[in-house]
Amino acid sequence: MKKEKVVYAIYVKTTPDKIWEALTKSEFTRQYFWGVNVESDWKQGSTIRNLGDDGTIYSEGIILQAEKGKILSQTGRIIAPDGTKGKESIVTFEIEQHGDVCKLIVKHEHSSEEHKNALNGWEMSMGSLKSLLETGKALPFSA
Repeated sequence: MKKEKVVYAIYVKTTPDKIWEALTKSEFTRQYFWGVNVESDWKQGSTIRNLGDDGTIYSEGIILQAEKGKILSQTGRIIAPDGTKGKESIVTFEIEQHGDVCKLIVKHEHSSEEHKNALNGWEMSMGSLKSLLETGKALPFSA
């Protein structure tokens, strides 16, 4: 199976702690990540789940690395409505402070079949995260 990698970077006028909150708290993820709640204790080796308000689990994985305000890395598998699990991928968020702004770098290693969706998805969701943190409103993308 061929592997692909998306690397996406965006500058956000905010702090590393605010980006961390946006990545790890459902009150934020629901707004910029298609209504998805995130659930984990954010410790290495712990489970992470993305789920709907009704408890439906859309994806799950394991926290590989978590250092507040600096790096969050996790495995993940999409879970289809019938319970079938997709191929494992790895997503890493790196946060770098540059004066009054932060650079958020997203690295997503996945199967080649998922490449187009991964690229488009990160552009949309990270643009919406930037808007949320800078203006208080996420972009109006629908699920």
